[in-house]
This record gives sequence, structure tokens and C-alpha cells, in this order.
Amino acid sequence: MLKQILEIYDALDDSKASASGLAELLESRGPVKAEVKQIEGPRGSTGFIKVTVPGASGKSTGGDAPTLGIIGRLGGIGARPERIGLVF
Repeated sequence: MLKQILEIYDALDDSKASASGLAELLESRGPVKAEVKQIEGPRGSTGFIKVTVPGASGKSTGGDAPTLGIIGRLGGIGARPERIGLVF
């Protein structure tokens, strides 16, 4: 699991990180569905990502178990142009 966490951390810490890039990475690694919505404003934009992990018997696939869903905002990816990568 540490390998996967480090892989995602590296993807987010990239100067070209984007919600669509993260969605592609997650979908390529397993049976997840990632939806991206880009919000534009006068000072820039941020990406919102919704990741659904249906599981073997999740309700989203017709089963009786809960489906795991994660929603996140990629606003902390960069304080461009001053800083790139993850900003804490």
C-alpha cells in the first residue's frame, strides 16, 4: 500500500498535476470510477474529483454492501506562480 500512496503523492506533487491526470491514474490502477469537474474563476481554477470504488458487491453495482465514495478538491496543488507542487 505504501507504494501506491507514494505513487499518488508523486502525481500530486508534479508541477503539471491536474484533476484529470489524477482521475486517469486512479482509473488505470483498478475498478474505480473518477469524475472531474473544473471550476473557473477570475483568479484561476480548481478541479474537483469524485472517486467511486464499487467493490465486489457494492450497491452501485447491484449488491447490498455500501459503495465507497471519496470527494476531494485539488486547490492545494499549487500556489502558482510562486510555488508548484503540494502546498501545505
